Amino acid sequence: MNVALAMIASVLLQAVMTVTFFHEALTTKQGNYCQIKCTAAGLLYLGFASLLVWLLFTRQIP
Repeated sequence: MNVALAMIASVLLQAVMTVTFFHEALTTKQGNYCQIKCTAAGLLYLGFASLLVWLLFTRQIP
């Protein structure tokens, strides 16, 4: 499988997970600790997706 296509698919899935965790953080009724955990997880996914996008556009990927 082409590495660039795999990275694009990974970025899209990371974006879906980011939105999912942020939505959960905004709508949860389980307290502040759960909101903080969901927000942290969403930021982690967003950071990893940003890293992949940066690598995709700055590196020569076959």
